[in-house]
Formats: sequence, structure tokens, C-alpha cells
Amino acid sequence: MNSNFDQTVFKAIIIDDESKPREVLSMKIRELCPDLEIVGTADSAASGYDLCVRMKPDIVFLDVNMPKESGLDFLAKFKEITFEIIFSTAYEQYALEAFKVAAVGYLLKPVKSEDLQIAVEIATNQLKLKNAGSKIATLLHNIKPDNVEKKKLVIPGTDRYEFVNIDQIVLCESSDKYTYIYTENGQKILSSQYLGWYKGLLEPLGFFVPHKSYIINLKYINSLTHDDEILMKLTTVKVPLARRRKAEFLHAVSML
Repeated sequence: MNSNFDQTVFKAIIIDDESKPREVLSMKIRELCPDLEIVGTADSAASGYDLCVRMKPDIVFLDVNMPKESGLDFLAKFKEITFEIIFSTAYEQYALEAFKVAAVGYLLKPVKSEDLQIAVEIATNQLKLKNAGSKIATLLHNIKPDNVEKKKLVIPGTDRYEFVNIDQIVLCESSDKYTYIYTENGQKILSSQYLGWYKGLLEPLGFFVPHKSYIINLKYINSLTHDDEILMKLTTVKVPLARRRKAEFLHAVSML
């Protein structure tokens, strides 16, 4: 993975044994995904591996069903996978295998524009999150905490500062330019900071953003309703789950 994530453009590679799908996907990416730069394409697992070693991509669009060596054979060549993966194939039965190796996206040929945009957004969010997590991990290491869960978050309120253990925060809810912090002991703290400020602090520490107005602690998730509302433990708040974040949410929960 690239170490410099202040960049606004991520490097992408397309690996597909058929020329037409490569051309179509390249065209769609250039048209719909301004955050991506296609730095190369390959027509086999072997040439794709060499290209990845040379170009060090951030995202790889990978066809599953290729002759001689499949997309899964391609992945097996790496000791460590340092890029995000978006599978593409005409065969739906490969979907399960794709998720088993933690693909961030799965595109069924012919690729739909909306599916491509959602998969790319999830992938780039993952890349940004990994970078943020790296920065926070470095900071926490430098100050040598005994345990991240014991660290306190300083919450600037309207008339005082509140000190709350990070692992006791259930969720954060946006309220105009303010934020409500819900804790496991039933507190509802009004903070003078906007939600985006907390997003940068909490996302690398086991929190998830299911909707632009909420941040939730994954360890307090109770269930997901058929109406895509997340029910949290220790609070009656029903948190909406944005459609574009559903796949990433389900993946995050499966990793708990």
C-alpha cells in the first residue's frame, strides 16, 4: 500500500483475459471515477502479478475466471495483499469465493455504472481508513498507553469538558453543528464539536459511519432490521444505514 495518502488519486490496475471487458471497464472508470488513475492492464494472472509488483497499485480490478490461472490463483502468489480488490466476473457462483478473500467489491459483467461507483467508493474509503488508522496507531504507540480502551476522549461541551472512556461510547449523533454522545451508562452528552471532528478520531478505533449523521461503536451493535435500521445496545436510538454503506457495514460486522 502506498504510504502517502494525502494524494487525491489512487492507482488502479485491471486484470482480465478478455480485451473487450478491459476496454469497457477502463472507459467507465475514466468517466465515473475521478479518484482513480489506471496505471496498467494485464491479460493473465502471471502478467498481472508482474504489473502489480512493478506499479504497486492501490486497487486491483480482478477477473475471477481466467484460463490457466484464475483470479484466486493470482492472489495466492502474494505473501501479503497490500491493495484493495474488486472482483469482476460473468459467473455469479464466484461471489462466495470473492467474499471469502475479503474483496471490497464484486462486479457482475456486464458492469453497471452504479455498482462500479459503489465498489470504488467502498475501496477508496477503506484506503483512507487504513491510512487514518496508521496515523492513530503511531500516535498511541508514541504516548505508550497501557490499553487503547482505557484512553479517555475529551468532549468539549457547551459549558464544560467531559471525560469519557472511548470504549464506553455507544454512538455519536449529529445535531446541526453539534453532536450528541451516547454512553453505555445512559448519558447523552451535548458536544459543541461537529460530527466530522469525531469521525476522524473514532473511525480507526472500532467505530463505523453507517450514515452521514451517525458514528457507532461496532461492539454495541445489536441487530439490523429489514428496514436497514441498526439497533444498538443500551440505547433506543434507531440508526439508519445508508444503502451505499451496507456492504462495508456487513463486512465490518463479520470481522468482529
